[in-house]
Amino acid sequence: MKKDRDKLFLIQESIIAPELPKDQTGGSSFVGNILGLRIRFLRDEKNLSQVEMADQLNISNVQLNRYESGARKPDPEMLVQIADYLNVSVDFLLGRVPAVQESPSSYFSKDEAQLMDRIRHLPDMYPFIQDLATHPEKAGKLMKIWTIIRND
Repeated sequence: MKKDRDKLFLIQESIIAPELPKDQTGGSSFVGNILGLRIRFLRDEKNLSQVEMADQLNISNVQLNRYESGARKPDPEMLVQIADYLNVSVDFLLGRVPAVQESPSSYFSKDEAQLMDRIRHLPDMYPFIQDLATHPEKAGKLMKIWTIIRND
């Protein structure tokens, strides 16, 4: 499915875009709204309505429609939120890279991604986590200690 998605965007950008009417900046209207087209395509691929996706992003479906139609551009924070939600890079959404580059978080469940994000904000935990990863035989002992502390 990823290859089909990549082919579609390559076809759209290399064949269709040059034939579209020009906008005020001299570029094609397709290229001018690559962001909106990619958001819509990826939303459709996830079988989400505008209302469902907008709810997840904490925006109105009218605002999402404006992004998809090219009437408005999301601010940088919202752009990152949309990219994260759709599991693609911001560069992909903006048309800076032709192929979908799934973010590493797409390989994890939502809970795992949230846990990894929390760990990133606790740099003192890295040595502990590295020890767990490199010495799995000690993990059982650590779990027992953690259980005692947790239940205290």
